[in-house]
Amino acid sequence: MQQLKQRWVAMSVCCVLISALVVAKSRAQDAPMGVCRTVGRLACDLAPSSSDPKALCAQLTACLENRRFAEGVVKDVVSCEPLAGEAKLSDAPVHALAAVSAMVESADQQQFYATYLVGSTDQGWCVMDELLDPSSSPNGCDATVRITSRRASHEVTVSAQRTCYDTRDQEELAHGESNVRSVACVQIRYATADGRVRRLEFNERDGPCSAGKSK
Repeated sequence: MQQLKQRWVAMSVCCVLISALVVAKSRAQDAPMGVCRTVGRLACDLAPSSSDPKALCAQLTACLENRRFAEGVVKDVVSCEPLAGEAKLSDAPVHALAAVSAMVESADQQQFYATYLVGSTDQGWCVMDELLDPSSSPNGCDATVRITSRRASHEVTVSAQRTCYDTRDQEELAHGESNVRSVACVQIRYATADGRVRRLEFNERDGPCSAGKSK
């Protein structure tokens, strides 16, 4: 009788432990935290955000803070532009891709200009990859991005062109001097199968993107 009682207690404990594990697993699957880590190249264990520039800036700051880049360490992302170049996808859990250009502040309070790839999931938008790394220029930089989806082959091509500017006074501009300091083009090919966006190919060159590759 004593042995039966001990077995019953042991079985009860096992059932409680199994139930707890099932509940924990279910809650982990339902929780939005960590969704962004599973879909892109930037492994940020964050909840997705809305498409509002302030929300994207907050996610970028949380994702990139203290990351090192060529000219320093990221301290903050101080401003973000509205989403650009949005392209729909047929693959779940990523439904669409877009680009967001941002002003990044380094630990020594210098400002840099960068562009990132973001993806739309059921819970919101996730930072996925860096398209244009942080770069500084006396009079700022801007970016134009085109995202082309090839649904049949589950591939996406992203063309991102960055133009940076020098400071010119009115007299210099009147004499036809350009304030363009540099132009560069990045073209990246991604695979979108299995619900992830995986980088396949990366090319960077000086000069504008070829005709039809920028927007």
